[in-house]
Order: sequence, then C-alpha cells, then structure tokens
Amino acid sequence: MGGIVGHVGVKPGWSYATLERMRDTLAHRGPDGAGMIRWRADSQPVGDDELAEIGLGHRRLSIMDPSEAGAQPMPNENASIWITCDGAFYNFQDYRQELEGRGHIFRSRCDTETILHLY
Repeated sequence: MGGIVGHVGVKPGWSYATLERMRDTLAHRGPDGAGMIRWRADSQPVGDDELAEIGLGHRRLSIMDPSEAGAQPMPNENASIWITCDGAFYNFQDYRQELEGRGHIFRSRCDTETILHLY
C-alpha cells in the first residue's frame, strides 16, 4: 500500500507542520518510512521554517527496495524532477535494463526510480 499527499497553492501558506500532519494521517498505510519535499512557486526548495506553495509527502510501505535508496519523494539525478508513487510497476525490470543499456545510472532497485528515468 503506502500513501501520498500533496498541495499546490497560489501563494505561500503551507507550513512544514501542515504537510507533515497531512502525511502522517496515512501512517497506517506506510509504516516503513516517511518523506516530504516542499518548494516555492519558482521551483526552489524551502526550509522547514518557511512557507511553501507546493509540497509532496509520502508514507512508505517497502516492498521492491527496502533500503533508504528507495525513499520517496524521490528526485532524478539533478533534482529537477521529483516523484512520489503509490503503486506497482510490475515489468519495470525490462525498462530498467533498456535504460541502463542507454547509459542511465540507477541509485536504487525500486520501480519508482524507473519511472523517473523513463520521463
């Protein structure tokens, strides 16, 4: 299972604590870990004490890759794209093998990272 939450606003108004509370209401769905990332509208990450327009939160149920490398929200290589996913990509190994053949380097063994590389 797992769980995801998010917010998008037109002006800064979302605190770290608000997103954390939203995310943690799903603790029963993802007992293996939790993560968050928040940004300003200009795509710059914000600190814990700043308000944000955009945020993603994730409660993790570790199945494919129980290591920290599979933690979400997950960035691509240069953190220009982020993903949080609650689902399963069952044939991701086929795509991953093709992507590795094209020079992509993976940090985890999880299916979610394959989606980032496919994008």
